[in-house]
Amino acid sequence: MNITRIRNTDMVRGKAICKSGPNNNKVDDIRQFSMKEVALHSDHHSCWLVIKDFVYDVTSFVSEHPGGWEMIMERAGTDATNPFEGKGHSDDALKLLAGFKIGQLIRSERLEKG
Repeated sequence: MNITRIRNTDMVRGKAICKSGPNNNKVDDIRQFSMKEVALHSDHHSCWLVIKDFVYDVTSFVSEHPGGWEMIMERAGTDATNPFEGKGHSDDALKLLAGFKIGQLIRSERLEKG
């Protein structure tokens, strides 16, 4: 896979993918997705989740999830905020999750409209 770094964004397979970090706080810098788009990524080949209005591609992590792959696959392509927060994930888990961030929900579909 060829990855080229461009202004806090990685190009993966020709698509701009947001990388989280302290210098990347502007919503305009983040790729926007609808829930309809997220729902298309609901299997082992492409597994996306929404947590707190952000979109995460966790495909490469599904088989490594400490709670089992089923926990992720039950929520693949959906908003997993409540189950994710209900499990009380560690700071390390939150840091790991940040590495999978690829974008944010479109403004009209966000829980937090800010």
